[in-house]
Amino acid sequence: MSENLTPGAESGPLAGDSVTPPPATAPEAGTVPPKRRGRPPGSGKKSPLDEKPVESTSAGDTGPKRGRPRKAPEYDGEARARFAKQVQGIHLMAAQFTGAQEFLLSEPESVMLADGIIAVSIEYGLSLSGKTGALLQLLAAAGMIYVPRFAHLNRRMAAEKAARKAAESVIVPEGAAVQ
Repeated sequence: MSENLTPGAESGPLAGDSVTPPPATAPEAGTVPPKRRGRPPGSGKKSPLDEKPVESTSAGDTGPKRGRPRKAPEYDGEARARFAKQVQGIHLMAAQFTGAQEFLLSEPESVMLADGIIAVSIEYGLSLSGKTGALLQLLAAAGMIYVPRFAHLNRRMAAEKAARKAAESVIVPEGAAVQ
């Protein structure tokens, strides 16, 4: 074996010469190219560069939007008062669950928070359909009624269980009368 392996010596593919494959020949006339699997070239997805740019759909955009146009939600005085009561009720439930009275809101605070939430929903175009709004209002009202009752029931049952456990763990000396 007398190969020259010194750097700079050019001999065959080891020296960095690229090996080029023989040129592909075109199919002869009258022959059918072999079938390929999958979709034919060019019938699939278009590249992202071929698509038209998507228009912005932010709240301040005036361009056309897809779907049914929505009007801005209207909140009258009665709706604002109901929403403020719901906000106050949610905070009342949070105060009862945690035992932290700091969660309680006064009426002016709940009105202020409700007005802020309504203003944000108007600015960002957040609106609910009538059915969804009614369902949420029902759930909030049921929660305001039943959550405090379940919390009270849970506390009472825990206290009774602790009292039973304390009564069972009392050591009675032998010979003493058990009442």
